[in-house]
Amino acid sequence: AHSQLKSLPVLFPLSAPRCRLLTIGTIIGGAILVLAASITITYGASTHSPWVIRMDHWALNHALAARSPRTGMAVTWFTNLGSTPWSAPIATTFALYTAWRWRDATPIFLMAGATALSTTVTRLLKLTFERIRPLHEVAVPPFEHTFSFPSGHTLNAVVIAGVMVYLLCQHTRSAGLRTLISGCGIAYALLMGISRVFLAHHWLSDVLAGWCIGSLCLAASIVVERATAYIRQGRLHDRDSSSPSDEYSRNPVRP
Repeated sequence: AHSQLKSLPVLFPLSAPRCRLLTIGTIIGGAILVLAASITITYGASTHSPWVIRMDHWALNHALAARSPRTGMAVTWFTNLGSTPWSAPIATTFALYTAWRWRDATPIFLMAGATALSTTVTRLLKLTFERIRPLHEVAVPPFEHTFSFPSGHTLNAVVIAGVMVYLLCQHTRSAGLRTLISGCGIAYALLMGISRVFLAHHWLSDVLAGWCIGSLCLAASIVVERATAYIRQGRLHDRDSSSPSDEYSRNPVRP
């Protein structure tokens, strides 16, 4: 297992402290901006702020104008990928296969922890704000009957796709392939949110909150995983650094 850890591509080399500092600063700054956006959208949606209402109705009107029977069917098929009957088996299969393929349980624990966090946060926020969805008269069936804020499909899409992208990029050496994987994950999460507004299953502010809060859940899960990995690698390094002479000095053989 130790040799496998050494063979993985080093995304942030230890010999580049400035690069690490810039990366950490960028991550912290991005997290602060996303957190601020989450708080702003959540406050606006909970207090029915005029700017949120105008934004939501503007997006809904454009979705109704662009919708047709064929596009409605196609988008419904896509948005079903974000529902629990589809997303749960996909996430589970990915985690189990990658854990077996890489001989590492990290994908299982990371996917399980991240999805549990996102599901819990989604349910708590829905029960807290109890926001009503757009009317069924303008929505495409099958209809949703839970509360609207935030969009669970969007939030979970960000988390599941983000975990997949993170794990795949950790085991991919090609920079071009990592860019492609990241682009596919971002596109999936963005399109999932847009599909919820297009079908009038959610308001735009629900989707924006799903993107932001999902990003925070994903970041928190990865931070915990990285901290655990660094601790594990540190213990392996300490174990390997102990030499036979040190062991002899601690336990000398007496005649």
